[in-house]
Amino acid sequence: MSTFDYLTPAEAVAAACDDAPEYQRITGLRGMDADRVPDLITRTATGVARQPQRPWRAHGHLDKFKKIARVEWAKDADPDTAEVFYADGSADLIKRGDLLCVERPIFTAETDIKADDDREFMTLSALVAADGVTLTSEHIATGTDATGWEHDEYRITIAYGGRSYTQTVLHGIDVREEPELVETVGMLVSQSMTAFSAESYEDWASDFSSDPAEWMPRKTYDENVKMAQDLRALFGEERYERYATAERDA
Repeated sequence: MSTFDYLTPAEAVAAACDDAPEYQRITGLRGMDADRVPDLITRTATGVARQPQRPWRAHGHLDKFKKIARVEWAKDADPDTAEVFYADGSADLIKRGDLLCVERPIFTAETDIKADDDREFMTLSALVAADGVTLTSEHIATGTDATGWEHDEYRITIAYGGRSYTQTVLHGIDVREEPELVETVGMLVSQSMTAFSAESYEDWASDFSSDPAEWMPRKTYDENVKMAQDLRALFGEERYERYATAERDA
């Protein structure tokens, strides 16, 4: 079974790059010439029909599915025009305002069940790799906290499924290594899950110390609950919880 994605020239070029995430990459997939969908008619709050909106139009090659070899910005063509090269040697131009339609495989119910069974035993590193999760980081500062701990401060961005989440993380000055994908995802998910699953601030804080005078501030609890909500929005509830419980690589 298949589903279809419709890409602008810029999106098609990006999705054909060697460094594009696996879940976005279109090389090896097939383009098609899709019929123009009917005009989209929207209505006002009172039910009055607005003027029809002209929809996108997808172009491919002669109504046939073809394996995509590469996509590049076209030379000697109108600006913002991409050229799609197929494995059989043919090519198409995707102009500004046009979309490339690509076919992507989807799982049946049976394969979905098997995939879920397989994922139950996958490590966190295998899960994030299979899901196409990516991380970028930027070193933004070096500092020392109130206890004298020297650290590097990084701004990290985790991307998944076309969405992204940005957070600041701290590494001890002795580490001198940029944040790593699996370690960072595992840390943020576990840390936020602890607060999110607690019944209250008091319930969460008392897990770290029985002495209320030594409890971490409520602000830390609130920040972790917010982080959990953001990560659940990024990954989805089931995937977030699976990451939180997955085994870490030795």
